[in-house]
Amino acid sequence: MKISKYDLCNACRMIRPGTKDGDTSGLTVEELLDSQEYNQQGGYVYIMVNQGILSNLTEGGGCPSCINLFERANQF
Repeated sequence: MKISKYDLCNACRMIRPGTKDGDTSGLTVEELLDSQEYNQQGGYVYIMVNQGILSNLTEGGGCPSCINLFERANQF
């Protein structure tokens, strides 16, 4: 299941992955959803990016409804 950035709330779109050392240089969730890799044909790519975004949302304090959306997307 492919998810659009417009399916997410504004706060969750701006979540950027953080690392243990505090580096937040990764792409925001919105940038990941706009990326060429995500928008290629191929369900496998969607699933892999969805899993990464779900991790970003849960670790970045995403809202329950957006986290739930990605959890459902990863069931396919």
